[in-house]
Amino acid sequence: MITNILFVDDDEDIISGYRRMLHSMRNQWGLYFASSGLEALEVLGNNPMDVIISDMRMPGMDGADLLAQVKKEFPQILRIVLSGHQDEMRAIRATGVAHQFNAKPTTTEIIKNTIERAFFLRNYVQNEKILKLITGIGELPGLPEIYIKVEEELRKDDVSLSQVARLISNDISITVKIMQIVNSSFFGLRMRITDLLQAVTFLGINTIKAVILHASLFSSKRFSAASRRYCEIIANHSMIVGNIAKSIAIQATPQQEVHEDAFMAGILHDIGKIILLSLPDYEEKVNSESNLKNLSMSSVEWDMYGFTHGEAGAYLIGIWGLPGPIVEATAFHHIPTKLEDNQFTPLTAVHVANGFVNTPIKNFDKIKNIRESGIVLDFSDYIDIFPSIDFNYLKITNSFSKFNDWLEIYFKFLKQIEDSNE
Repeated sequence: MITNILFVDDDEDIISGYRRMLHSMRNQWGLYFASSGLEALEVLGNNPMDVIISDMRMPGMDGADLLAQVKKEFPQILRIVLSGHQDEMRAIRATGVAHQFNAKPTTTEIIKNTIERAFFLRNYVQNEKILKLITGIGELPGLPEIYIKVEEELRKDDVSLSQVARLISNDISITVKIMQIVNSSFFGLRMRITDLLQAVTFLGINTIKAVILHASLFSSKRFSAASRRYCEIIANHSMIVGNIAKSIAIQATPQQEVHEDAFMAGILHDIGKIILLSLPDYEEKVNSESNLKNLSMSSVEWDMYGFTHGEAGAYLIGIWGLPGPIVEATAFHHIPTKLEDNQFTPLTAVHVANGFVNTPIKNFDKIKNIRESGIVLDFSDYIDIFPSIDFNYLKITNSFSKFNDWLEIYFKFLKQIEDSNE
């Protein structure tokens, strides 16, 4: 699939440089160039475009005005800013007109990696249907400002966790969420943490970034009271899945990166449901059809829209440039075999964790009763008890042998919930 990209810069030398630099990509990308905002809009009006990469400082219509116009008229297009000025990039971030930001000067490799990350799902998903729907909804949400500020701090050579904590402290809801998590029973701390810096240090930066995204995206202030309640349910479910997925990953592999990706993927796996709430009567229609036909939400979404909330959510976080394993886990948490991978990945952890959380409590009581009777559960028994877990996928990834260990993780979680309710 050819990706059409429009480069906009008023400096002809830079445009010529792009032409030379990207010549090797001509078989993969449709390359378009414009030397002004007005010329760029003319190109967009006559050609279907996937990405626009614009300089900021241009006479007449500057980059901010151009991208604001693109955001309004062509909301499906990925908007990327190139700038050599940090203050300028901070200012444009505040307007929300760009999805991603890159510093000048740049290289072919940086541009290539940026676009490939943003369109990661095109290897697996026919995004045209998602794009069409997103166009009808309007704009995609951008990364929360506080997330961007934390990312900026982390890119510094002399990164300061104290400064990260100060940035977070400006947002009360995120601060509260972080303190709730660090003091939850998941971590089993002997002492209660009340200092934000201590919490940031203990949880680690990647967990903090995941919590920032979670708290920001699930706040859903633009929705009705009923939809906000729905968002709260999704948010609580997602945080539980994230924690269980991380625990599973810790048990399965010593790789810290996989642990962190599993956590972030777990708390973002249902973000597509928040995006689709912008559709008329999405929640009511999907839930009604699901109950009427006894089908999963994903099956109903596929029948109604041609894609699922997993793919819609993955499309969004792919545009944000989040790591591939997180995008994969979000896209395929219900259909993991679609990834065609035979290794344990964050997708494995999220699929199992989500399957546990979606399983009725009575099924876990059934497991306890069977165990107490001395009967050993086999493969077919688990298939009946956990209908939303793909055990053939667990065999493909050589993960089934660890399933009982993961089950104990979830039983421990259920016991914590039970104890806290007494």
